[in-house]
Amino acid sequence: LLLEPGSADTYARIKFGTAGNIIDAKDSLNLNFHTASRFVFWDANVGIGTEQPEAKLQITDGDVFIESIDHGIIMKSPDGQCWRGTLDNNGKLDFTAIDCNLITSSESQEEKTEMQIKVYPNPTKGLLSIEIEGNNKTFDVQLLDITGNMVLAQKIYGERARIKTNKLPQGNYLLRVLNGQGKVIQTEKIVLIK
Repeated sequence: LLLEPGSADTYARIKFGTAGNIIDAKDSLNLNFHTASRFVFWDANVGIGTEQPEAKLQITDGDVFIESIDHGIIMKSPDGQCWRGTLDNNGKLDFTAIDCNLITSSESQEEKTEMQIKVYPNPTKGLLSIEIEGNNKTFDVQLLDITGNMVLAQKIYGERARIKTNKLPQGNYLLRVLNGQGKVIQTEKIVLIK
């Protein structure tokens, strides 16, 4: 199976289920994996730089880079307590006890449960309203067409915003709301009618 982009400016793409789950590439560029939620590997070892991974994750001849100072290595001790190891300014790992239940809840999931995000009307005839209750942060909104191309991007400041979609052709779109770190916190299928 060979998928070729139509030109140097377009992607060859495979889509799974929705526009948010895509594998794509351009000529002479990276192979990109996109997901609307999580990457899941069932009962398999994942290898980077090796064809025979011996552990759940094995990296051969490379580094693991954790840029955020608020994140690190999480391990569970034999007594069931979870610990997060972060680096101090002297290069020393400092472990702090954390609630094991918080490990599976990312920041984006916390934001999503704390905030009610409403998108309406849907279907729409050209004007979408977005409400984020209690919002005092900046969010990004992206609208993608069925091929996965972004056709509209807008910032949301405060609790309410309106997005004009009347110049777009009718059809199905995917609306994504992203937090300040670029993490998708909500995805909605939008139907545009004329």
